Amino acid sequence: MKKTLVVKRKPVIGRGFGKRYGKIVGQGFKANPPSVVKADIQQQIEQLIQIPEDSWRWWQLSNDLIIEKSPKDADFISSPTFYYLPQRRWVMAQNPGLYFGEELGWYVDIADITYEPTYGCWIVTDLFCDVIILKDNRTHSVLDLDELAEVFEGGLVTQNQLVQILRDTQALIDLIRSGNFPPAEIEECQRLYERGKQVPPL
Repeated sequence: MKKTLVVKRKPVIGRGFGKRYGKIVGQGFKANPPSVVKADIQQQIEQLIQIPEDSWRWWQLSNDLIIEKSPKDADFISSPTFYYLPQRRWVMAQNPGLYFGEELGWYVDIADITYEPTYGCWIVTDLFCDVIILKDNRTHSVLDLDELAEVFEGGLVTQNQLVQILRDTQALIDLIRSGNFPPAEIEECQRLYERGKQVPPL
């Protein structure tokens, strides 16, 4: 287990983003120029590396699991926690807060999660489709398929990317319906904590 950094890549702007990079964005989606995406990543990294490593929020347990947790959170299980699963391409928020309703247990973004040696950090690219799961770990809803359709029609995601997004979403739904949610990577992490081996070491 080691500390690491995670930044969000923003190749597309559109609904819900409002004013960004000095221009007003309307209802559709549009691509950010590569130079803007690169500059945004570098700016995020420059800000993060100014923070002492002891205060970084991300722990990499393996190539399959990264945890984001505030060092100020004393209760690992009930306070908000983010799990990044690069192999499954899911970003999973547990206990995402009252903003989404008290009955909500998880908010999952389908995302590309890739380690970039050039930047020395993990780069997360949101892929539009989201799944919310109630605290029973069974009741769920899929969100933002209209956004996914819109960016596909606009040529902002390729056919291969669309196919992968749909497969990753269905894999999550299948896991929930099978009664095996949350996934094994997260359950093992929580068992370690419950046995007194705090992960991450708060």
